Amino acid sequence: MIGACIPFLFAALSLHGIERVSSILVDEIRRQLRIYPELKDTTQPLPPSVKADVNTVVRIVNKCTFLEILIPLLLAVFFPPGIGFLLSAKCLAGLLIGALTSGFMLSFVASAAGSLWNNAFSFVERGE
Repeated sequence: MIGACIPFLFAALSLHGIERVSSILVDEIRRQLRIYPELKDTTQPLPPSVKADVNTVVRIVNKCTFLEILIPLLLAVFFPPGIGFLLSAKCLAGLLIGALTSGFMLSFVASAAGSLWNNAFSFVERGE
């Protein structure tokens, strides 16, 4: 049972981290748009004095993404050996079988959901 929960915990922690990084990134983009409202108008060429701060955005993404993926990474790396050393090899086998089985099904669900979202956005872009 614990093994079956691990892929869902990993996915939840990863998605929560993505949500936090995205909100920080949106705040930075809004800050830049407040400073340079000319960035909103894509029909006109930008004046030479207006330049988006791309380096700050890239720095935020790199730094925050690394920090947010750290806990799921430590979970994936240290949890199975910890179970193997603390309990037994049979418990480790059960953990891995449960994680592989539920992870396999979770990957199918995530793949199907991603395809549905992609198709939904395609319809919206085309105006259907």
